[in-house]
Amino acid sequence: MSMFSRRLQASSVDGSVAPGGYTPPDAGFTFAPGYPGGVNDFAGTALQDGSGITIQSNQTYSYYKNLQWGNIGTLGNPVHNVTFIGCLWEADGANTAAVVPACDGDITFQYCTIRPTNHTDHTAPVAQNAGYQYGIVADGTLASPGTWNSFVENGELIVDHCDIWGYANATMVQGSTQTYPHSFTYNWVHNARLNTSGDDHTDGIGCPAGGSAAYVTISHNWIEDIGDTQGLAYQNSPGPSVWDHFTITNNVFGGWGFTVNLSSGTPGSPGGGTNIIFEDNIFSTRIRPAYGPLYTAAIASGSGNSWRRNTWWVPSGAAWGSPAHDGWYWMPVDSNIIGNDDTPYVSQTDYTG
Repeated sequence: MSMFSRRLQASSVDGSVAPGGYTPPDAGFTFAPGYPGGVNDFAGTALQDGSGITIQSNQTYSYYKNLQWGNIGTLGNPVHNVTFIGCLWEADGANTAAVVPACDGDITFQYCTIRPTNHTDHTAPVAQNAGYQYGIVADGTLASPGTWNSFVENGELIVDHCDIWGYANATMVQGSTQTYPHSFTYNWVHNARLNTSGDDHTDGIGCPAGGSAAYVTISHNWIEDIGDTQGLAYQNSPGPSVWDHFTITNNVFGGWGFTVNLSSGTPGSPGGGTNIIFEDNIFSTRIRPAYGPLYTAAIASGSGNSWRRNTWWVPSGAAWGSPAHDGWYWMPVDSNIIGNDDTPYVSQTDYTG
């Protein structure tokens, strides 16, 4: 099966439904409550061009596109208590970031779409030079090429029912705390730009460069794609990274390099985070990971961590995995895949470690 056909199969609703009735969520601006419609589903004729709008604090922006061309506040003039409903951001370029918040308070994205410029088919492959580098950047550092500083401080970050595609990295976000948590719910993260140059490290939700965050909720997302790094990408490079109190539940994961990574500790260490609740998730074998489902099994065994009721899904036409293992329990095993054998990763009984 070719890369393109696998990508299309993975990113379209093909009649194959995961256990529990999972399908890719109703994510993106066309699904927003009260969406005013348009000539085409993604044409945006009913959306207002927000390029001339300066984002203000304590405001809700509904059904706009390209608000300030991605800049939400600035380093010298951050904003807070801003909500975006049914909005569209488009971007392209090797080091381009689509959504760049500089916030000193709450920010919410609901039913928003982040996609490549002038692309409307979110199931088609995206050429590398047509995609963009970052979807949402909020890591508190200058990002390449060093023209923005993006952060969420003293505020909650909510990303809900958003459709994010055409990226090299869907998010680069850290800094969540118990008082000001981060939440990613009911999002569809898929169809990264093609890494034809080999320069991208393709990642989904997380902070690919490493960092620290606590009290992060990742629930009911569909994160499945071809990519060379991780779909859930809270990494430890260059380290040391600190990830604590994550609740990761009821998601569908599949594909990527190592599909799921939540590692921390000293530089180069694969040690898992702490107080990680990883429960009731589904692993899809629709796309074969380049390496394996987990970067480190410490996600199940670290201090305060819990791995329970995670299951294995082998849909019709899956790229790997035995149909006999469909519905079995997913085991926290971090060894590389050998051939197409999925036996090491499944069990008829749940993990009890």
